[in-house]
Amino acid sequence: MKTIKSEYKITIHSIIRFLIGMIIILPTTLLSLSNFGYNPESGIITFLEVVIIFIISIYLSHQLSKARIKVIMNEDGYFHMWEKRYPFSKAKSLKISWNIIDNFIMEEERTFDSFIINLNNGRRYKISRLSIFPIEDDFKKLVNDFPVISNQFLLSNNNERQIVESEPFYKSKGFKFVLFVMLGILIFLTISKINETNSATSWASLTVISSGLLFYLLKVYSKK
Repeated sequence: MKTIKSEYKITIHSIIRFLIGMIIILPTTLLSLSNFGYNPESGIITFLEVVIIFIISIYLSHQLSKARIKVIMNEDGYFHMWEKRYPFSKAKSLKISWNIIDNFIMEEERTFDSFIINLNNGRRYKISRLSIFPIEDDFKKLVNDFPVISNQFLLSNNNERQIVESEPFYKSKGFKFVLFVMLGILIFLTISKINETNSATSWASLTVISSGLLFYLLKVYSKK
């Protein structure tokens, strides 16, 4: 068997912890400035301050929601070992045997990338990492090596079954339907904004919605 690197050190993030951090840090900071009577007259300054506070909130949430793991793949299975747990977490290291793995999924989103292993007992293993900041680790290497190494070990044990990649949620028919409904709503809101100067919908909100829909449209129709 060809020797392939089977030990990976990865920075991962808890999506729930990240969202909780954003929900607490961002509004608290903005309310604190307001309560102290800080209210600049310039709209541009206010906008820039909100952007800076938003970036700081993302960074602090990133720090509070990250952990470090080491993944080892050998003939006995897939091993997830903690090098640094999430704050206040007592999660245990785990092992997944090759013969209980059904398939795997790689999901790339605007904020998080997730690697998912679906098991044949209906459970799943998932690790995610924040994709906003550049992170030097072995995450992509793990995703690329996993199907090769896992199937090599299955074959070495005379198991002809293949562990294959399944499609992410944004490739499903249900998600495509929701996406096109949202696209129709966006078109309606845009036309309303053009025809009604007093529309409550802002161009900024339409731009944010458009960027999100464009991201998933590209994902839905990408060949991978």
